[in-house]
Amino acid sequence: MGSGAVARQFAQPADGGFVPGVSAGLAYLLFGSFAAGFVALFEALPEGLVPALAGLALIGSVTSSLSAALAEADEREAALVTFAVTVSGVTFFGLSAAFWGLVAGLLLRHQGLLKARFAR
Repeated sequence: MGSGAVARQFAQPADGGFVPGVSAGLAYLLFGSFAAGFVALFEALPEGLVPALAGLALIGSVTSSLSAALAEADEREAALVTFAVTVSGVTFFGLSAAFWGLVAGLLLRHQGLLKARFAR
């Protein structure tokens, strides 16, 4: 699917339109030939190291998302509560923390909108 998207996006029918598709296919073959070695490497690592590496890889994404979510002063409290409830892992009635984080954030956001409307 990825090579098809690349081929459609960059293909020039009159000027070697097959090159992106073929190069993507060759790249897949190259990476696929090393896949078994990478799987063996990750299986040999200690049990907690792979999740730790994944967490380190996501630090940039989490920090940029949090800074964007907390940028608006009116929505800061709702965004922080949404994040805190979601990270807490709390479950009620068989519903996960992601659901309850959204509910808590939306309720606080709605409360903030009502407070702003009636304060005028």
